[in-house]
Amino acid sequence: MSGHRGGYYCYGSAKEAIFADIPFKEGGLFIAPRTVIKCICWGDFVCYGSGKMAFSNLMPVGDLGLPIGYKASKSAVVEAAQEHNKQKYRSMEKRWDRCLIKRNNFSAEMPENNLFENYFGERTLRQVEGLINGQERT
Repeated sequence: MSGHRGGYYCYGSAKEAIFADIPFKEGGLFIAPRTVIKCICWGDFVCYGSGKMAFSNLMPVGDLGLPIGYKASKSAVVEAAQEHNKQKYRSMEKRWDRCLIKRNNFSAEMPENNLFENYFGERTLRQVEGLINGQERT
């Protein structure tokens, strides 16, 4: 371990790895995509502060990924926000489509779907009721 010239670091738990502080430096990995990799480590080692360790031998054995919603870079955060908006609009569109299907269902099984009230607002209903009862429009 003498003459340490960089390499891979490891942590004692997935939580420590997820919340590891990666310093910003020119040409560094601050904005690189991230994941948590399960490793087997052995040999000489050095323990740094905040749980960070370095071993002379490190063998990856599995990719654990990251928690849902974790975003590691600015572009990933922007992409996630855009996807969230798209999802919101898709959801609104599905609700609208379901309402149209219900309103346009003229079947005998569901006669309540084809009511005047389903197509117009409360104000219009009051105006029509007033006209039917012989009252003038307001």
